[in-house]
Amino acid sequence: MTQPVTFMCQVCNEIARGYHFGAFTCEGCKSFFGRTCKPSKGDGERRGEQHDGGGPLLSKIKLQCKNGGNCNVQGRNRTSCKFCRFNKCIAVGMAPQNSRYGRRSKYFKVSSVLDAQEKARLSNPPEQTQPPLQLAKPVPLPFWSLPIWISQDAFFKQQSFSMRDPDAESEAQILPQTEPLDLSLKKASV
Repeated sequence: MTQPVTFMCQVCNEIARGYHFGAFTCEGCKSFFGRTCKPSKGDGERRGEQHDGGGPLLSKIKLQCKNGGNCNVQGRNRTSCKFCRFNKCIAVGMAPQNSRYGRRSKYFKVSSVLDAQEKARLSNPPEQTQPPLQLAKPVPLPFWSLPIWISQDAFFKQQSFSMRDPDAESEAQILPQTEPLDLSLKKASV
């Protein structure tokens, strides 16, 4: 069974409730944008009138920011600055003329989100990652050539006869000197 797709508000990153004014938004950002764009009664404009994005309606909106337009419009902070919240609404593609889209199919919603994610991925270059650590090449030894108890001298002598890769011999000689490992079974003294 597939899990339902959860959309995040493109303005404040809360859970989106639908596609409003041309973007996936929560109810709060939808209402804020609708109230902010709604012409006041003295403007002589009707609510259903179509406007272009930079037309007379948006030019009459008077908002100011106390922080120079650098406020964080995320989650609970979204109500702290109307100017920055409105600018973020415009930046994500919300526009008053998009209010009459009507209901949208799930295909439209998913394809819109995928398109937005693809645009974001292409606009942000991938971070420089460190190259993976280069490990020394393992010494190729057939499993039947390893005795259970092996000394260091016997290991290097035996290895020289079973080598397939000529470069591996020089790498094997720079291995750190270690003590032999006794893997034989002995009776435990109690």
